[in-house]
Amino acid sequence: MTDKLDSARKHYADGRLGKASTELQWAMVRLRARLELLARESLPPASAGWRVEFAQPGHGATGSLGVQFVVTYRNDTPPPTQVSLQVSIDSPAHFGSCGNLALLNPILAELHGYSAIDVEGLAHPALLRLHGAQKSAEGIITLPGRVCIYLRGQGNNAGEAVRTLLTGCNIKRLKDTFDIR
Repeated sequence: MTDKLDSARKHYADGRLGKASTELQWAMVRLRARLELLARESLPPASAGWRVEFAQPGHGATGSLGVQFVVTYRNDTPPPTQVSLQVSIDSPAHFGSCGNLALLNPILAELHGYSAIDVEGLAHPALLRLHGAQKSAEGIITLPGRVCIYLRGQGNNAGEAVRTLLTGCNIKRLKDTFDIR
């Protein structure tokens, strides 16, 4: 990546702004890919009988400067259960939607049916909301201003699966990766 930064600096100094911009964009692609890999490594491994699928909506697909990706945990043994995690890093648009609820207004979170879940390494609780009749659950983890993980589970064991994934995230590693103190 440093080769792209050096090249961008040289092109900028020579007044070739288009080339400088292209080199910087390639450096950002590499940096985002590295951040995504590190964030993925902070997620819990699949339990026995479960599989993990990674999908990517694309960097900047929502006009964000950050990184977003989706991870799905599936267990197809009856009764089947699925939990999707949307991970947003340095994404003001995504962080605003889940971060405000989790950090700025815990009373509002409670009014919307979320309960607090202690997660090792978080200074504030994660949030969990169960929908019994729909056999679904939602969870939110936020690291102030930087990382938002939104979980949505469906199936007979959705609540338990979402809770397990919430508490299984390696918060220390996420904090270290994104320099959050």
